[in-house]
Amino acid sequence: MNLNYLAKYKIVTKIKISTGKNLNIAGSVVSCVGAFFVGYDLGTRLGGGKGNTALLVGSGGVLAGGLILCYVGESKMKKALTLYKNNAVSFSISPTQTGVGLCFNF
Repeated sequence: MNLNYLAKYKIVTKIKISTGKNLNIAGSVVSCVGAFFVGYDLGTRLGGGKGNTALLVGSGGVLAGGLILCYVGESKMKKALTLYKNNAVSFSISPTQTGVGLCFNF
């Protein structure tokens, strides 16, 4: 492997991590909006008012979608970090047939 491959690999890993972060942030925002409207409708029902079933079901769906986005984002970041850790470069000095050499492990 050459150094160009490692540079491209690091860039790809950074892109995957940033994609995971963006999905996680979007999922958090969507989940908060869904949770707000679920809480609003449940509070109305518990307070004795007449709740809106469509609002409750719709916001529950939005909440579930946001949680799924968070999960997908977390898993993308974990996969990217695992790939990066497994393909890290290490240097060592080890014996060879003709003496001692510097080894690069990719």
